Amino acid sequence: MAHTGPAPDWCPWFTPAEWAAFREALASVFRDAGPGIAGGGAGPGEERFVHLGRADGHHVPLDLGRLAAEIRPLPRWEWPAALLRLTAEAERGLAALDVFGGLAPDDVPALLLPRLRRPDDIPDGVVHGTLTDELSVLVFVRVGDRAHPLPAERAERWGMTPEAALRRALANLHHDPVALGHDGDRAMVNAESPAGFTSAHLLRVPELLTTPAPHGILAMVPYEGSLFFTALNAGEPRWQLIGCAETVEKHWAEQPPERRLCSRVLWMYEGSVESIGVTPAPPGSSAPGVVTGSERFLAVLSRLSPDGIVFD
Repeated sequence: MAHTGPAPDWCPWFTPAEWAAFREALASVFRDAGPGIAGGGAGPGEERFVHLGRADGHHVPLDLGRLAAEIRPLPRWEWPAALLRLTAEAERGLAALDVFGGLAPDDVPALLLPRLRRPDDIPDGVVHGTLTDELSVLVFVRVGDRAHPLPAERAERWGMTPEAALRRALANLHHDPVALGHDGDRAMVNAESPAGFTSAHLLRVPELLTTPAPHGILAMVPYEGSLFFTALNAGEPRWQLIGCAETVEKHWAEQPPERRLCSRVLWMYEGSVESIGVTPAPPGSSAPGVVTGSERFLAVLSRLSPDGIVFD
């Protein structure tokens, strides 16, 4: 039965009906939140603070008075969802506190490195930047032998703006060891970072490629942990694009969804990165297929191969 008595003194603005609805919403959220909640003996809603906790016994107080003030202006039917969202934010804050608590602010900049992620996989509130429509750059902090996304709030607490943290992560990438090899075709280079940041080295491919690339570089990151790149060929760029497109799509499709990054060929030229669309011609056709990209990319292709290519 709902508690319909007066609200406690930490939320006196609640009417009895609102207080009853708040308690019911709390009970629903805490029941769904699982065993990490340890409240007072009177049950959720009787005391102002409950404690979010982990199995190892560490807890952090959650101020129900603050939650009540935040959700009261909302329609009552939205209260459970709002409480669940705010509780989840507190749990993420606890996780971040546990992970980063032992780091000194002065040590943090040297521990930043970037990783590539699909935009849909970027958590809320973390430091990141946009590379293409298909790829984002997410800043991680190395803590021991693991790496964790850097919350923007934590970066600011350490005296860094999100922009400065991203710049430092990109600068640190130049000091991350990377091994280069070849897969059959000597012109195609593959890279591997022993520290686990292989795909992020896409951001420094122009310095990793040792052969001239006056027309730009074709690069592929079909899945997490992969990086392939080669100079755009001045002789047969259209067939080279078809081959790269088939390669990246094959590698992308072979991976489980959670490991996939980008199924398109990337063109790197004069400090910019863009994704290129390649549609092969039907089987049996001698046509080179259809290539889509920016006006600048298509202009480069038209200079290299003015005949026999279809632009869009």
